[in-house]
Formats: sequence, C-alpha cells, structure tokens
Amino acid sequence: MTTTQIIAKQGWIGTGVLLALFLISALFDWTLCGFVSLVFLILWVAMFRNPERIPQTHENNAFVSPVDGIVRDVYSTNNEVHIKIETSFLDVGIIRAPCDVFEGKISQKKGLSLTCCNKQKQAQLNATMRFENNQDCVFSMEFFPIFFSSHELFAYSHLELGERMGFMKAGMTQITIPQDSKNSFNEIELKVSIGDRVSASQSVLGYFYEV
Repeated sequence: MTTTQIIAKQGWIGTGVLLALFLISALFDWTLCGFVSLVFLILWVAMFRNPERIPQTHENNAFVSPVDGIVRDVYSTNNEVHIKIETSFLDVGIIRAPCDVFEGKISQKKGLSLTCCNKQKQAQLNATMRFENNQDCVFSMEFFPIFFSSHELFAYSHLELGERMGFMKAGMTQITIPQDSKNSFNEIELKVSIGDRVSASQSVLGYFYEV
C-alpha cells in the first residue's frame, strides 16, 4: 500500500470511466461530450493525485499534519488538546502518519456521507474512522469523510513519519492529544493557529516534550 502511484487507487475506476468516455467521444467526433469528459477527467486526476512527500523535519519529537487542509479549530478541554483540520475536494486525500508509529489501533463505523443535514444527524448516521496511538506520543485521530465512500485506513503499525496510512477525499479530521497522560513524552507545544493551511507530513502542528 505504500508504493507510489500518480493517482491514488481510490480514483482508478473513475479515471478509467472518464478516459474511456473521452476516447469514445473522440472516436465518434462527439465534440461537446469529448470536451466535457476531458474537463472532468482533468479535475478527477487532480482530486485523486498521489504526490510523493518528503517530511520537512527529522526531529523525533515533531508532530506533523496527517492531512492537507485548513485548521478550523484549536482548543483545550479536560486536559486534552484538540485540533480540527478540514480537507476539501481539491486537497490531496492521502492520510499520512503524523509521527513515527510503532503500534497503533484502527476502527471504523460504517454509515452514510451526508452533508445536507444537521450536525446531530451527521454524527448519528455518517461513517467515521479512528486511529489511536498508545505508545510514546499518545494521541488519537478521528476522520469524518463526506460524499465519497472510498475512505479507508489501511496501515497502523511500524510507520515512519509521513508514511501513507489511509485515504479521505474530503471531510474533517479531529486530532486529540491528552495532556495528563502518565506517558513521559506527551505534552505538546502547538505551532499552528486557526485558519492556517497545512500540508500532510510537511507542516508541523507542534512538538512533544518530556514532562
């Protein structure tokens, strides 16, 4: 799952369909259909692009963004730090390890991908994904995808910082970092603010330090 492809595997079927439609349109000289299918093909490839990313930091206490997007909220409650990042359709959908992960745990809740109903209905009916890291730097990540059903977490252990671990085309990511853990390496100094644009594996969200 970590081999590099130009397009993420979640976009292969759509790319094939749009490419076939464009070629058929060109063969039969269907100008309008060919133009529309070409535009959609370009947009689809852009949406499901799968670029290689080289982490901008090699500090072992760095905690980088797992997704591309905009920081929508940063707050603390009950000795926990929460960071919410919104990923749009035009952002890269690859989810990457925010730090070195030796052993983690993943879980998923099947459901819908609704955007036109209230938040309470979304919380009850929509699909979610969750990752928990319980060693070294303790944290969890919850993913709330919208529209596309091709979201998944496919890796959770023995990951290096920036390594691919899942996919979510668009949605919200909530990162929770407990600050009262008995783990000796779990206080975090945040380096982002609301409104900041972040890139997966390249933007540092904060630095863990010993307590």
